[in-house]
Amino acid sequence: MKIINSLLALALAAAPASAAADGVAAKVNGEPILISEYNKTKQAILEQYRAMMPDFLKQKGAEEQLATMAMDKLVDELLLTQQAEKLKIKVYDRELENGVAEIKKRFARDEAGRPVSPEMAEAAFRAELAREGVSAAQFRERIRKQLMVRKLIEEKIRPQVSAPSEKEVRDYYDKIQLAVKGATASLKGMDKDDIDELKAVAQRFKEVTAERVRLRHILVKVAEGAPLAEKNKAREKALALKKLGIKVTVLGEKEMRRLGMGALLGVGQGSARESKMVIMEWTGVAKSKAAKAQQPVAFVGKGVTFDTGGISIKPAEGMEAMKWDMGGAGAVAGALKALALRKAKVNVVGVCGLVENM
Repeated sequence: MKIINSLLALALAAAPASAAADGVAAKVNGEPILISEYNKTKQAILEQYRAMMPDFLKQKGAEEQLATMAMDKLVDELLLTQQAEKLKIKVYDRELENGVAEIKKRFARDEAGRPVSPEMAEAAFRAELAREGVSAAQFRERIRKQLMVRKLIEEKIRPQVSAPSEKEVRDYYDKIQLAVKGATASLKGMDKDDIDELKAVAQRFKEVTAERVRLRHILVKVAEGAPLAEKNKAREKALALKKLGIKVTVLGEKEMRRLGMGALLGVGQGSARESKMVIMEWTGVAKSKAAKAQQPVAFVGKGVTFDTGGISIKPAEGMEAMKWDMGGAGAVAGALKALALRKAKVNVVGVCGLVENM
């Protein structure tokens, strides 16, 4: 951000009122950023934040920050494109064709996720170009510029950028913790833009981790030697996901045997406690025929709640950590809860096999 802001001071000149009337929002080294392009970018960022960070939009000044993000993104892209052209970075015809083909793949399926014919995919692609008011030649030029920028980053910029040291990562994490606690006054030596970015990261950190970690602790952090009643209580808390609109189905050994789940049943066959299979379904897309036909995203989590499987062949060191063999199931349940709390516009299925390996 510091680099971009310093470049802005030299390269970005706000367009006069007459230029704005012609659809120019700003100019970078004489090249225009159109108002229509700016509005589309801002809307796309807004949709991302609505889906991923809804609480951010409740903050004071959120709209101004989104506007700044949109302009920064467009300026970044234009500056990179200008630099790529200055360095005469070459994009070969084969690379361009591959880039165009990659975009066209997105039209190979309909809204319900079903494959369509090449003719229908091409028609949908051209309809999208028409809706955006872009000709085929203009689209290819956009792809060419994007490939130029990608090459610039991979060949010129990335080799000059070193990964942060462990100390730098730790220091930044400490700053995030301060921002999470609201103690930004303690962040000395940082300018306003850096602090705003840190606040955004902290907000994202809080939203993503809070419910997920809380649910993982419900599933994982049961006291050592806890009675079965306490473990059942933890399971009941997990089943409270239903209140958030998540469909929860629990299969017992009888149902799993009927479905041929021999591998999972084999793991738990020596335990006195029944193995379970938990299926969690979040339907964030409006219920319709198209939504029902859409292929959901699937998460699968391992839930071995106690493991004696390797007690005679594994070294004793680290044996106590085997209780985390069910952390995958906790992560899946936490992810489903996080999606439900955000009313995420996606269909997801989470599957957790819960067994004692005896």
